[in-house]
Amino acid sequence: MRLYYFSKGGKNNLTKVNTYPLGIGRLGWDIPYKDTHIIERKEHPYWHPPKSIREEHEAMGDPLPKRVEPGPDNPLGDYALRLGLPGYLIHGTNKPFGIGMRVSHGCIRLYPEDIEELYERVTLGTPVYIVNQPYKVGRLGNKIYLEAHSFMKEDAELFENNLTSVIKMIIEVTGDQTYKVEWDLVKQVIRELKGIPVAIGVIATAA
Repeated sequence: MRLYYFSKGGKNNLTKVNTYPLGIGRLGWDIPYKDTHIIERKEHPYWHPPKSIREEHEAMGDPLPKRVEPGPDNPLGDYALRLGLPGYLIHGTNKPFGIGMRVSHGCIRLYPEDIEELYERVTLGTPVYIVNQPYKVGRLGNKIYLEAHSFMKEDAELFENNLTSVIKMIIEVTGDQTYKVEWDLVKQVIRELKGIPVAIGVIATAA
């Protein structure tokens, strides 16, 4: 439930990461996990609801027009970035309370202030990688960190208390270096799913 924007610049041309919370599609309206790119940038976009969404709203007694003008009633908000996956956008919203939830019809929603910032950063052709990674392992100095987020209900078999996935990531991060990890703490982090980086071990250094 996060978007990460990677850029290089500044001192030593180091990679900088900006991260934003997002809302995604509800069950049955999942966005595919694929590599794609930005094919269109649109400020104050029109929304052309697809037939399936119009039919859904009509069944609820809330019919939609074929074209929604820019403004406060437009669910795309003020900025939209069209992906190379037909029908999918990264866009703002007129209902910011839905950020952090699964409420969309498949698109990726950001807070109005976040999509405005991101819109100014990205250009046509910017690569986009849609991934499913509730566990994250990284290192800072000689410390190893684990971050575990809540996963989608339908992914329980893949990620629930999945120590094996975390071990593989620790091995990848440490390479051929010797390391020490508090495994009871690792199990606690993936059980609690707080989404906070926790120092779980260290890279062993030569005496």
